[in-house]
Amino acid sequence: MLVHDDDKAFVLAKTMPFSPICPVSVGEALGLFYALEWVSDMQMDIVDFVVDSKTTNGVFHSNRSDVS
Repeated sequence: MLVHDDDKAFVLAKTMPFSPICPVSVGEALGLFYALEWVSDMQMDIVDFVVDSKTTNGVFHSNRSDVS
C-alpha cells in the first residue's frame, strides 16, 4: 500500500504479509480492506483508492447485489 499526494509525490508506504496463503481473490479483497483500515487509522479524510486487480475493481463497481 502506498500514499502519494495530489502531485503524485510519494508520502508513505506499508507492506502486509497474509498468512495463511489464500486464493488471489481473497488476498485482493483483504488488501483493499487493510488499505481502508490503514487510512482510517491515520484519520485521512479525502482519499482516492486505486487497485490494479481487475477482479476487485470489477466487483467493487458492479451493479449486482452480492449477499454471500
